[in-house]
Amino acid sequence: MTRQWAPSFRTRPEAASRLFCFPHAGSGASVFAGWQRHLPPAVELVGIHLPGHEERLREPAFRRLDPLLDALMSALAPCLDLPFAFYGHSMGGWVAFYLARRLRQAGMKQPTHLFVGASRAPQMPSRHPVIHALGRDEFIAHVCERYGEIPSVILKDREMMDIMIQMLQADFAVFETFEYRDGDPLDIPISAYAGDADQAVTPAEMESWRVQTRSAFSHEVLPGDHFFLKSCARDLLGRMGRALQSV
Repeated sequence: MTRQWAPSFRTRPEAASRLFCFPHAGSGASVFAGWQRHLPPAVELVGIHLPGHEERLREPAFRRLDPLLDALMSALAPCLDLPFAFYGHSMGGWVAFYLARRLRQAGMKQPTHLFVGASRAPQMPSRHPVIHALGRDEFIAHVCERYGEIPSVILKDREMMDIMIQMLQADFAVFETFEYRDGDPLDIPISAYAGDADQAVTPAEMESWRVQTRSAFSHEVLPGDHFFLKSCARDLLGRMGRALQSV
């Protein structure tokens, strides 16, 4: 089961720590391809492969957060033998945060650091309408308005577009149906990264992660839109790598 979720687990025998990366809605672990070369050699990058995405496309995607967290807890338990940190982008930021909470509740080892990118602090109310149950055309229109145009090569391919919509609607259902639950702040540092041209998440929504930790907090702005993890990967990973080495 672990290999389904984390195929890159233990691909670097010399690793002294791990960075688990949780993808944004409509994406998969391939979004983190190439990240390993920007990290210190002692850090093993483990991209999380979600059911219903990419090579797991034939499996049903999760549509609720709690069952997804249950599955992740079981799948990743064998991977926590080394010090580890979490990075989550957009929807992945919530998955990483709530997984850290679950680990604490279960009395299990905690991440050394939580990194979140382009992800609204979970206690902040959404400024956007709920869209996961909308019809095809209306759903596409809202996604384009919020995150930018879908590439024409995908829009023109009906089969590819159907797959993309199915994936996105499942992912949107994960975070649109979840109600925030109060809890004690985490005892680990949180670093929040924002794109200076992001139209979907505001600086205030990123700064509000501060209340979720009793430890150190930083909020940094990088050049790029909601998907700055692609255009600004080297800078982002340089910052995370330095933070990981300081632990």
